[in-house]
Amino acid sequence: MRKFTLLMTLMVAAAATYAQQWDSLPRLITGTDTAEYIYHITGIGSTVYYCSDKGLFASTDNGDTWSNKTFAATNTAGKAIRSVYYDATGSKLYAGGDSALYVSADNGTTWTVAYTVGDRVNDIIRSGSRILVAYGAFGSGGVLYTDDAFGTVTHTADTMPRDVFYIDGTNTFLGGLNGVYKSTDNGSTWTLSGTGFPASCRFFSMVALGRTYFAGDVYGNGLYISSDNGATWSNRDSVVFHDFCQVFSIVQTGGRLVLSIDGACNNSDPIKTSTDGTTWSSYLGNLTPAYYSMLGLSSSGNCLFTFYRNRRMPFRLCTSTGIHDVATADATISPNPAHSTVTISTGTGSVAAIRVLNTAGQLVSEQSTATGTARIDISGLAAGVYIVQVVTHDQVWTGRFIKE
Repeated sequence: MRKFTLLMTLMVAAAATYAQQWDSLPRLITGTDTAEYIYHITGIGSTVYYCSDKGLFASTDNGDTWSNKTFAATNTAGKAIRSVYYDATGSKLYAGGDSALYVSADNGTTWTVAYTVGDRVNDIIRSGSRILVAYGAFGSGGVLYTDDAFGTVTHTADTMPRDVFYIDGTNTFLGGLNGVYKSTDNGSTWTLSGTGFPASCRFFSMVALGRTYFAGDVYGNGLYISSDNGATWSNRDSVVFHDFCQVFSIVQTGGRLVLSIDGACNNSDPIKTSTDGTTWSSYLGNLTPAYYSMLGLSSSGNCLFTFYRNRRMPFRLCTSTGIHDVATADATISPNPAHSTVTISTGTGSVAAIRVLNTAGQLVSEQSTATGTARIDISGLAAGVYIVQVVTHDQVWTGRFIKE
């Protein structure tokens, strides 16, 4: 029993996570409609945008308040918005819907149809003198471009669903079905960017850290990287991103990668971070382990945003100097394993909440304490492994215990 208890203590210590204090934000509501699906989060200037099934939500105060730019407007009324882009060259705001691309010359007050695509508009970007649009749902899609603000439009020969652009110098990358593609002529032609992709893959997000590119596969193959300008690609780490592992979203700010994952690799830790792309740690902080479909940054990079789909709740994590790590609390769980009660001691008196979750991420118990110690009745819980989150005003600690 002593050996087993020591082993569990080491497991709990290893489970301690970096602490971030995520703020819950007002729900994305327009009329009686609440957004459930978030397709894209981005900061443009002083505005943060959430693209959703209930239109385009915008905030000029980092998410403290929201307004809907499209759901009640002419031409975009009642439509989902999947992407947004501000073209500084033409001083126009573009929003991509399920079948058309919309444009506004007055910052989203009024909208017109820029081009009827006939498929989902997944991403929009400028490359040189032209605007590129990636589109597609399941069996069809591609890229189109315009050099004259959609007076004339050219479709490339590509006919597969395409999802996300990433521009790095003279290279324009494009993630989508069956791999990452590259263009060196501002999107006129595309070729598969190297080798090493799995037979079935689809990349929804792509960033760079130094000279290494990272692409997240939503079909369950994990995180793919290239350190030779896209010539070869490989799975970043089949131990961390193991078995069926979906990488939904990746952002990079100040030399830090943050990504959201789901599948077998989740391990009740769906938001991870790394400063070198090799060693990964939790970035979940005080959030409940769950499904976080999307990440996005303010234009300054000082605020990170996400969305908890099951509760239809946006969250924000801000710092004055960029996304960073905070020290963890020093907490213990005893006894472990336990039969009827567990005592959590934090070594601090500034605890806001102590939460117990099952391995599915469901909250089964929550207590507040001002003493730093809580005794929790677990007699009604089924036997198994449970997760403990200890949340203070500026820290969070995560551990595990076994109910026998």
